[in-house]
Amino acid sequence: TAVSTVKDFSEALYRALQYAFRKTLGALTLDQILDKKVTVDEDAAAKVRADMAAIGVEVSDIALKDVILPGDMREILNQVVSAEKQAEANVI
Repeated sequence: TAVSTVKDFSEALYRALQYAFRKTLGALTLDQILDKKVTVDEDAAAKVRADMAAIGVEVSDIALKDVILPGDMREILNQVVSAEKQAEANVI
């Protein structure tokens, strides 16, 4: 019988996924992230799977569902989009 010292499997999974996404997203530009074609770095995903397997949790798919930007970044991005639309309207 295996004995695990992990008391909160959700917390362990959360921390492992945080690592994987930070490693993956840290290498990308904001445009690449917002393009929603982000795949988790395979080395990071393998580490998550190995860490979780060690405590008896099987992880099949790892995917980025949503990107929530801090308020100031969201505002700046909205201003950029607005300026791009205005520039397009001026060309027409």
